[in-house]
Amino acid sequence: MTGNNEGYRFYITPDEYALAAANGIHAEAVNIRVRLWAWKVEHAITIPIRKQKDRRQWAKVAKENGVCYQTFMNRVLSLGWDEEKAATTPILDRYEVIKEIADKKGRIIPREYLELAKKNGLQNIVHKRVKRGWDFKTAATLPPMDKVTSGKIGAERSKNSSKQAEIQAWKKWLFPRRAKTV
Repeated sequence: MTGNNEGYRFYITPDEYALAAANGIHAEAVNIRVRLWAWKVEHAITIPIRKQKDRRQWAKVAKENGVCYQTFMNRVLSLGWDEEKAATTPILDRYEVIKEIADKKGRIIPREYLELAKKNGLQNIVHKRVKRGWDFKTAATLPPMDKVTSGKIGAERSKNSSKQAEIQAWKKWLFPRRAKTV
């Protein structure tokens, strides 16, 4: 034989089946271990079969509490929860999870200002305003501009910025040797 399976043998003697049975391993398990999973025969007949913990009772409790089987098992096996906690802890909806995480991490905007913004109909823009440097109270209370006012301010800024650009162009033309300021 060559390759990675050097020393691998798939034939199991009757004596090895008898030894496996004496160790509490049934013949089908030995066959699967050796022929399907490529275990060495010595390991297949001596390593005992793992006993699965009977969690049917807790799975039933979980189902009664609205926790599906996969979630229950994930909580037990991956998260390391005990069966009782995994079966009885209700599933949180997405918004509750976000709220819980925000409370643990600490809020950027205090809850009172968020409630004030919600009361004023500004819950969708208060975060953007605070991110842009507004204080909490102003961000939560100042109503948004109407389109006419916004248009006037934009036109004024545009006019001012075009004047500034014209002045800069004249300075470059009049004083070409002057060092650029950063």
